Amino acid sequence: MTTPRPSIGRELGRGAEGVVYDNLEDPGTVVKVFHPGGTSPFQARNEFQNLEKARAIRPDNVVKAQAPADPRQGWLVKEKVLPTDVLEDWARSVQLLQDLQNFHDARNNLLWGTTANNPTPRWVLIE
Repeated sequence: MTTPRPSIGRELGRGAEGVVYDNLEDPGTVVKVFHPGGTSPFQARNEFQNLEKARAIRPDNVVKAQAPADPRQGWLVKEKVLPTDVLEDWARSVQLLQDLQNFHDARNNLLWGTTANNPTPRWVLIE
């Protein structure tokens, strides 16, 4: 039996792999729904594993994700990055990108903000 996808709210972003929505069941997280047929059937597992590998290098700069109950599920639950009015620290982004140089497209997957569990403004890798 597969785990049901959480209830989703407004769309927050759209990319090549899927669409990110507010998670109505947990406001501190988002639900990324993968485009059907447009990504690997194991995209949830792959993205979770990539985030965990990046967290091993920079734990404070990578969103936490829930391990998918089924690696073929078409969605993934992750921490939500909240906007902040603190100025972005570009020097820190350069260092972060150097540390995560082996992660494909890290530059396009960084957001400046906070998370529900960490109020410190910082660059956060979302995928």
